Amino acid sequence: SPWEYSGGRPDDDAQAKSFDAMFTALSDQEWWIGTFMWKTFTDAEPAKRRGNKSDFRFLGYPGGDILSGWYKKLL
Repeated sequence: SPWEYSGGRPDDDAQAKSFDAMFTALSDQEWWIGTFMWKTFTDAEPAKRRGNKSDFRFLGYPGGDILSGWYKKLL
């Protein structure tokens, strides 16, 4: 159930590093044509109002910057 939040502390740096590692490892593979990033929301306000980061967000955080940079390189 990867869509369920079960606790722990979000780590924005670890998320960004994992996105970068994925693209670094796969971007030069002939068989790889991309990925679909799932479970994020364009409106982060509901999670902010709850006072938590359980929305699986990356937009507006370091992970989103990494994704944006890689997609710009690859297009």
